[in-house]
Amino acid sequence: MSGFLIIRKPGELTVPEEFKNKRKEEPISEIERLFKLYKEGALTKEEFEALKKKVIEKN
Repeated sequence: MSGFLIIRKPGELTVPEEFKNKRKEEPISEIERLFKLYKEGALTKEEFEALKKKVIEKN
């Protein structure tokens, strides 16, 4: 039954492995990606700084 959410108990969902986000960026790569988005105008300075702070805090 791969490809579907599996309900084990009411209110509990299990996401199949193939749908889980397996992308784990290194902190510097993630910050570089965010900086590129900031330079392209997709993020404001405040958004960039907030997201950068989250990346630093989680690592």
